[in-house]
Amino acid sequence: MNRLFRKLWGLTKLRSKEDELREELQFHLEEEAEQRHQTHGLPMDQARWAARRDLGNLTAVQESTRALWTWTLLEQLLQDLHYATRQLCKSPGFTITAVLMLALGIGTNTAIFSLLNAVLLRSMPVSHPDQLVFLGKAEAEGSTNFFPGGSTQVFSYPFFREFRQRNQVFSDVAAIQSFVLATHGRLAGRTDPEQIQVELVSSTYFATLGVNAFLGQVFSNGDDQTPGAHPVAVIPYSCWRDRFAGDPSITGKTISIRRTTYTIVGVTPRDFRGVTVGRTPDVWIPLAMEGEMASDRNRLNENLHQNLHLIARLKPGVSLQQARTNTDWLFRQILSGYVGPQPTRERLEALQRTTIELIPAARGRSNLRNEFSKPLKILMAVVVLVLMIACANVANLLLVRAAARQQEMALRMSLGAGRARLMRQLLVESAVLGLAGAALGFAFAWSTCRLLLAMISSGRDLILIEVTPDSRVLAFASALTLATVFLFGATPAWLGTRIEASSALRGSRGAYAASRQGLARWLVVGQVAASLVLLACAGLFLVSLMSLGKVDVGFDQQNVVRLQVDPAAANYLPGAALDAMMVRVQERVESLPGVHAASFALTVFDGGGWSQDNVIVRAGTGAEKQIRVSLNIVGPLYFDVMKTPIVLGRSFSGRDNRKVAVINETMARTHFPGGSPIGHAFAVGCETDWQNIEVVGVVKDAKYMDLEEQQLPAAFFPHSQHQEGFIRNLIVRYSGDSGAVVAGVRRAIREIDANLPVSDVKTLTELVEDFTLNRRMVAQLSAAFGILAALLACVGIYGVMSYGVTRRTNEFGIRMALGAESRAVLWLVLRETVGLAVAGGAIGLLLALAAGRMVESLLFGTKASNPVVLGIAVAGMIVAALLAGYL
Repeated sequence: MNRLFRKLWGLTKLRSKEDELREELQFHLEEEAEQRHQTHGLPMDQARWAARRDLGNLTAVQESTRALWTWTLLEQLLQDLHYATRQLCKSPGFTITAVLMLALGIGTNTAIFSLLNAVLLRSMPVSHPDQLVFLGKAEAEGSTNFFPGGSTQVFSYPFFREFRQRNQVFSDVAAIQSFVLATHGRLAGRTDPEQIQVELVSSTYFATLGVNAFLGQVFSNGDDQTPGAHPVAVIPYSCWRDRFAGDPSITGKTISIRRTTYTIVGVTPRDFRGVTVGRTPDVWIPLAMEGEMASDRNRLNENLHQNLHLIARLKPGVSLQQARTNTDWLFRQILSGYVGPQPTRERLEALQRTTIELIPAARGRSNLRNEFSKPLKILMAVVVLVLMIACANVANLLLVRAAARQQEMALRMSLGAGRARLMRQLLVESAVLGLAGAALGFAFAWSTCRLLLAMISSGRDLILIEVTPDSRVLAFASALTLATVFLFGATPAWLGTRIEASSALRGSRGAYAASRQGLARWLVVGQVAASLVLLACAGLFLVSLMSLGKVDVGFDQQNVVRLQVDPAAANYLPGAALDAMMVRVQERVESLPGVHAASFALTVFDGGGWSQDNVIVRAGTGAEKQIRVSLNIVGPLYFDVMKTPIVLGRSFSGRDNRKVAVINETMARTHFPGGSPIGHAFAVGCETDWQNIEVVGVVKDAKYMDLEEQQLPAAFFPHSQHQEGFIRNLIVRYSGDSGAVVAGVRRAIREIDANLPVSDVKTLTELVEDFTLNRRMVAQLSAAFGILAALLACVGIYGVMSYGVTRRTNEFGIRMALGAESRAVLWLVLRETVGLAVAGGAIGLLLALAAGRMVESLLFGTKASNPVVLGIAVAGMIVAALLAGYL
């Protein structure tokens, strides 16, 4: 250890020690010469030569002595680093160009990987996340009353309680409501309601995850025993910081939500945002308070009301396969108690085929993962190609630079430098470029991550994921930098030192120039091929995006605004008061200047959906058939606001004194064949309020959830007859300025009920565009990267051709002196350029066809082999290459 510190200390005192060594050696030589002069009578100059001869090679003595102070290799590397920095500073144009190209390549790769890491790879900041599993995929949101069959994802509260008590393979189990409840509440000391995202969880939630409180405490088992008896809340660090200004005495403060006041008992640590990637609730509340949060959803005690995701922690030593076996067996045991003493054959068969898939939960649950997994992987491949093109360009620049330094290398070799030593020097220069590019690229990635996050969040609230670099991102960036330095530095270093010293000193380039030109041409061919792949993919994504924009949505999305109201926050319960309020709001809004029609609706495009798999068509007629139907509860003017035409029958009327519905063309055509469906009845499920519903109209087919959905049968019901759920969407068709209309609607609602909150205002056009978010991001970024790659390829072509022209200047001069026209000389250059472009284009076309098949699942309205897109990409790349060669 002392030797290690002594050598490290020697590095810091190297200059002074060198001076001391020179003085000591000089003193030794003078003493030896003086002794020889006096003892042997030699002249002083001969005595000095004799002393030097006896001492040996002075440089070797200095080297061996220096090795005792420090590591020679490290010292040489520091010398190489100093020399490389000096050399690069002498060529600022080359250095800046190379560093910028590397920074773009490394920065874009790091930025995309940071986002991919945050969405797809990062584990939750909980205790031993590898021990956590989800029961089912934990992807479906909402609730169902269907008896499970096949693989299940959501579970009932009674099932959770019994499963937690009886299982033998998990140390604990927690339940999470599958959806976050968006509502309004009042924070302690404030009078105006604020929008609050509430996540209902079991009291075992934090204990199962292994998350302790940053302040106060988390839930205890008693908080989940008696429904409605424990109005307590835990808030995340971000809510404590932003909404409570980091109040250290936060415990004991309150949040009023609907009719209940909740006492804050704790704050979670800074890095814990819940188990859902990209979505942090404002507050966690025990599941036992569901009835207080939403009285219309207070169905905790119903065995088959399934709306919970379950997460469990494996006991030490229990394998995933053992847990699967025990879970499936126990699941069937518990459900067999729910089917009654005489279950139907269908339920028994469904019970036997039902399984629960155990999914590793270390990375949490995420709809973002499904939405952006493939786009991010595609973008990762795109930026890797961009980096490879940048590396090829820098390699070409280094080859040109090595050609200009042949005489320098030959002189150093003739003075005794070995090839390995020179290669190390050139690699150090490449490493300096790579590190400078990595540093600049990392700074670029830091800012670009926020831009990418804003692109993903476009049209919605900012997605709350941590994109700042962590250890995985830093390791990726470091490995990427090393790989990049090797890619662009190794070959130029090899060729730059593969020279014949005598020939190089005479000024002959010979075989080296030819080998350099051959390699450079292949690098250019690769650049053209890679750029063509990126341009073709970008073209396919842009065509796909345009095709989505031309989809017939079945309604007029222009000049319609959607506002969300929260009747529950104003203490409205399903009934006459709620219906009267909705009628008053609709009439008051319709009287505003610029408003043509207004209506409430349970769901609007891409705002969630409600579907039933057991709608019974033509109930009681002998032609009953269970089908899946998309359902919606709307106001009487809904179709007027959406401008969806009624093709048969009529819309809803205030004079309807029996249960009525309007269905779409698909339901009429496929499930009421052989005539008009008007006057026929159907049922939804088994509940009394949903029997004998008469069809009074048929409306044109439309898109309900997304632009690519297969057309589903659909049925619409008037909200005056069905108030099972709070209807929150108010849609308004207007003309003129949307801002003025929205302000007027807010005033009108406030005049009717000042306590009725309004939030989440969006136009219908924005809702439709939100669906194309991931495709738009991929199209925009791939187009930008494709153009960047093409520009880099053109720079590469320009560099190769300019170097070739410089080498052949004498030849061109002789040709023109012998009568050749300038056009003929120009064609000599362009012919070579065309050859490179065509070769790269041919290879790129084959690669583009293969890449197109890989991204085909993200395309809409076009094929991966679209000849127009591929033709434009090839033509554009060849024209760009010709321009670079012409210049």
